[in-house]
Amino acid sequence: MIPIKGTATKTIHRMLMATAALVLMVRPLLAAPATDLIFYQDFDHRGQALCGSGWGSEQALSPENLVPGRFGKAYRFERQRTNFLSPNQSSVETGVEGFTAGEGVKLSSVREKTSFGKQALTAEITKPGVTWNLTPTKVTVESWYRPAKVFLFSVYLRADRPGVKVRLGLADQNESGDWRVKIESANKATTDKDPKAKVQPPMDTVTAPGEVMLGTDWQRVAARLEVDARRAEQALVGTLEVVDGAPATVFSDGLQLEQACVYPLSNTDPTSWIPGGEKRGPAWI
Repeated sequence: MIPIKGTATKTIHRMLMATAALVLMVRPLLAAPATDLIFYQDFDHRGQALCGSGWGSEQALSPENLVPGRFGKAYRFERQRTNFLSPNQSSVETGVEGFTAGEGVKLSSVREKTSFGKQALTAEITKPGVTWNLTPTKVTVESWYRPAKVFLFSVYLRADRPGVKVRLGLADQNESGDWRVKIESANKATTDKDPKAKVQPPMDTVTAPGEVMLGTDWQRVAARLEVDARRAEQALVGTLEVVDGAPATVFSDGLQLEQACVYPLSNTDPTSWIPGGEKRGPAWI
C-alpha cells in the first residue's frame, strides 16, 4: 500500500493488519493458489476487502446496513426508496396529526423511546374494528416495463398484552374513479387506428393485507397493494384493524409507505425504515 500524505501511522497500520488477517483467513479456503484470488469481502473486517495476494481495498460501508449473517456479519443491500408518508405519520413525534381514529378508539402520542424517536402512537380499543386510518397520501410514480405499480405499507406494532390479532391494509381512494374507463378508451383509440395492435385490458387491483397476532414485543407487519401501472395518481390510505383480543392498547411506530418491484427488481419485502418524506439511494459497494 502507498501511504497517502497526511494519513496517520496508526490508521495505516490497522489497514495493513486487517489485510494480513484476511490473507491468512482466506488462503485455507481456496482450492486454487492465493495468487488466483481476485476479490474477497466478508464484512467482518470493517470495509476491508482482499484483492489478489496481499492487497487490500477499503470499501465504503454504512454501519447501519451490517446485520448478522450465516458466516459472521452480512451486509444488507437495499433498493432505492422514498417514504411517501409525512414526517409525523412515520414516527409520531409531534402528536396524532395524519391519523384518524376508528369509532370509539382513543389515539395518543406517548413517550416511548424506539429506533424511530422518543414517541409512539397508542390506540386504546374496546371492541374489534378499525383502529386508525392514515390521511390519504397522493403518489404519482411510474412503473417502467411492468404492468403494475406495487406499494408496500409497513408498521412496527405491539400490544399491552399477548393475544391481540390485527390486520394491516393498504388501499387507493381512487379505486372507485374513472381509471378503468380511461384505459378502455385509450385501448379503443389504439385499435381503431391499428386493428392488429395488441392492447392490455385494465388490470384488477390486488390487495394483500398483513395479519399477525401481537405480543408485547415490537414486530413489523406489512401490507401490499398492486394497481394498474396506467393509473396516473394514487391516494393511498393505510389502515389498522383489530380482529380479535379487545379490549387492548395497540402501539404503532416506524411507519413506511414505499414503492416496490421497480424494474428490474421484484422483491416485495419492505426496506429498512427512513423518516417520512425522505429518499435513499440504493445500498451497494
